[in-house]
Amino acid sequence: MVVRYRQTVGKMQRAVLAIYNVDAIGGQLQRSFAQELERTEAGGSGSVKAEILPGALKGQTLIKITPGEVKGWTQESAPDPKQYDMEWLLLPWMEEKVRYYLFKDGGFEKADAAAVEKTLALGKGKKGNKK
Repeated sequence: MVVRYRQTVGKMQRAVLAIYNVDAIGGQLQRSFAQELERTEAGGSGSVKAEILPGALKGQTLIKITPGEVKGWTQESAPDPKQYDMEWLLLPWMEEKVRYYLFKDGGFEKADAAAVEKTLALGKGKKGNKK
């Protein structure tokens, strides 16, 4: 189940993309992934673009995160991403330019972006060569 919700904690507001799965053993609903989509805090805001790509990588579901917009923050003034309880925003000045998460063993794991992009490019090339 894919859910988008808004959350306010003190002076911070955020939009979250969360994915829930049913636990095979206990039948409980468990969150398998959570990504901040938008955050407003400390006089600024930031966002990311998220794409869920079912079956995109060898039949497995992939989530692609890319930077969105930033207003009122600089690299020095943006909140510290290490203090949050989910995947944080991907901001333009960060070394990472894209993040991928691959569904594996009932949850999403961060995947190597270069390897994913290489595999995706190879897959597109093969499709283009078929007649």
